[in-house]
Amino acid sequence: LVANALGFPEAHSELIAIPNLQIDISATLATIETIDNTFHPQDVYLDIKLTDNHAATDFYYFYPSNRYRLPFAKREPFSFNARPAVYIDTEESLDQQCGTLFFDAGFIQPDFCFPNESFTFPLYISVPAAEVDWDSIGFTIATTSEFLYESARSLDQPEILPEELLFRTQLYLSNVEGGYGVVAPRHERVVWVKR
Repeated sequence: LVANALGFPEAHSELIAIPNLQIDISATLATIETIDNTFHPQDVYLDIKLTDNHAATDFYYFYPSNRYRLPFAKREPFSFNARPAVYIDTEESLDQQCGTLFFDAGFIQPDFCFPNESFTFPLYISVPAAEVDWDSIGFTIATTSEFLYESARSLDQPEILPEELLFRTQLYLSNVEGGYGVVAPRHERVVWVKR
């Protein structure tokens, strides 16, 4: 990917390949919980079963779909603050420090976090107030690169005191020469679950 802008040097990414998405995945609705939160008053828990049909290591990126009603209606995309957020709810992930949040709306999980080719886990979606009457809810699963995973891990840092901000150095990964950021293609599939 190459970017040019008048008055700025050319920026280009490293050579990248779109990863395979050779999986079987199913999702079933487990429970719906009402919580005391004005902006996201509902948590939807799904049971996910995933079978990895690819020998190489994959990095799975779970994130919300911008439209999750059926049939699809033409509508404005959610603002950032009104988007649902997708999380994997496993103590194993926390204990192993395996997987990482990505901009508070998605979760990246490498397949080496799981012991077998087939595995199940709970996934929950925090639903914004405007969407609590959903009839079908969806999330996107994508395979992505190890570089995006490592970059997300570099951003997923524990909170620190404001007075420490001036004294704490932070390394952010980038694969853009002449610029800043991460270019990482993904191969994705949307999974829908009816209420």
